[in-house]
Amino acid sequence: MDQPLILRCEAWQDLIAGLAARGGLAYLRDIPLSTASAVLAAPAAIAHWIAVRAPGLARQPALSILVIGAETTDAPDQGRWYQLLPQLLDARCEVRMTLVGAELDAGFASAAAARAPDTPARCFRSGLSEFVAQHDTQGFDLAAVFHPGLQKHQGWLAEGGFARLIAAGVPLIASSYEADEYEMDRWVLECYGYRASDAPVLNPFFLELGDDRTSVRWGRALWQLEAPPPPGFGVNRQRLAALDTLTRMVMHSITGIGAPSPGYGAQVEL
Repeated sequence: MDQPLILRCEAWQDLIAGLAARGGLAYLRDIPLSTASAVLAAPAAIAHWIAVRAPGLARQPALSILVIGAETTDAPDQGRWYQLLPQLLDARCEVRMTLVGAELDAGFASAAAARAPDTPARCFRSGLSEFVAQHDTQGFDLAAVFHPGLQKHQGWLAEGGFARLIAAGVPLIASSYEADEYEMDRWVLECYGYRASDAPVLNPFFLELGDDRTSVRWGRALWQLEAPPPPGFGVNRQRLAALDTLTRMVMHSITGIGAPSPGYGAQVEL
């Protein structure tokens, strides 16, 4: 079987040129590359995951996707750009999108809003736990949360919304800025009893939001929350504290302030 467009391309310029060659999408050539890649970042990340890890989803007649914690980058123009998922996957499925986020700005319009596809997503300005309590989630084929930042935002795990989605049989994927951040996210997940992917899928269609000194790659490392905590699992506060200690040590080393770092080969207790 031929690879879908999302896997045949390796860079944004090639991907958008490939889309623009499709019927009805020639207008993409008139949108600046930076704008086109920004509005397509979330759809491309989801398409890349599906193509690599869940290709069977692209063969369904309809695909229902929930985006959790949606704000702006993952929800421009009322989520209408997600309608290009079938084109990215060379699929014929109908796409039904739902965006949920406590800070969701459903009115956020990109510079390409006038060219966005016609079909908007269903938009709910609410937290995940509230949404899950009020809606049937079993109809979703996939859920995604972009950059939950679990070391800082552990409420995602404590509130139980993720666990309820996974228990309902909904595959839940997430993203980190890079593989090293994924390792920290996985550490936190394991402290709460979740099981995550052994390794992330590195997505070539990320957004570089950093500067000359830092690299911030939105949508770079994609991974899955594979299993919820077992009943009665107690949060491992000691391991969480160890991660916080490690983070402070790293930041201390980066800033170069204060006492020197431990000597080469010195043991550090985590």
